[in-house]
Amino acid sequence: MKNLVLIGMMGSAKTTTGKIIAKKLNRPFFDGDEVYVSLYKEKISETFEKFGEAEFRRREAEVYKILGGLDGAVIACGGGAVLNPDNMTALKKNGIVGLLTASPEAIWARVSRNENRPLVREGGKEKVEAIMTERAPLYDKYADFRVDNTRMGPAKCADLIIALFTKLQKFS
Repeated sequence: MKNLVLIGMMGSAKTTTGKIIAKKLNRPFFDGDEVYVSLYKEKISETFEKFGEAEFRRREAEVYKILGGLDGAVIACGGGAVLNPDNMTALKKNGIVGLLTASPEAIWARVSRNENRPLVREGGKEKVEAIMTERAPLYDKYADFRVDNTRMGPAKCADLIIALFTKLQKFS
């Protein structure tokens, strides 16, 4: 059974939506960031502070290798998972990838209150927009479908993703 893999910017509601989808489909749910914390016994922000982004990305690749080997799971990826082609190869091997998007204003509103966002702690909305611009081609490259949830609640978004995933699963 194929995994449903959710990619997108931090703050695009991958975890919130993924949990709803997993419950509705009666499938296990895994959040890449939570698996990272469980595996490495430290917050992502701590890894950034101690070792830098390069070490975090190396460790993150191990997480996605594990998650990509699952069967029938709903997986919410960290926003930067697309930066490493090996992550996406592992996740697409047995997965259908859905991209969650939202406007820069919506993303900023969602992430600006969270102290655990090391890439946007400094830089504000402009930093969010820069990251979105940089990653957009990669998100588009790996996505099998996309859903813009700027003005859509997580429950409605989940229903739309389930419909798209179900349709694509029939053809894979």
